[in-house]
Amino acid sequence: MIPGLEMSVWEEFVSPGNLGRALRRVEVNRGAPGVDGMTTEQLRSWMRERRAGVREAVDAGTYRPLPVQSTTKTWGPLSGHQRRHALDH
Repeated sequence: MIPGLEMSVWEEFVSPGNLGRALRRVEVNRGAPGVDGMTTEQLRSWMRERRAGVREAVDAGTYRPLPVQSTTKTWGPLSGHQRRHALDH
């Protein structure tokens, strides 16, 4: 359990239903794979296999995600309501 969060909020956050809704939303929006390159299809099977163990580790405060690799892209400045895009070098 994360200190400061009510049990009911934490339980809802990590519930299979909430995680499933979030994943479906990414799929509907045709979201790209994450920094790890994992697609939503791959994430579904990963979650089925590992969710309980990850949940236990998070609750115990022992979960350590893998570090994210740095990128070599340089990001352009934002102005107005523009989206940020990588600048090619």
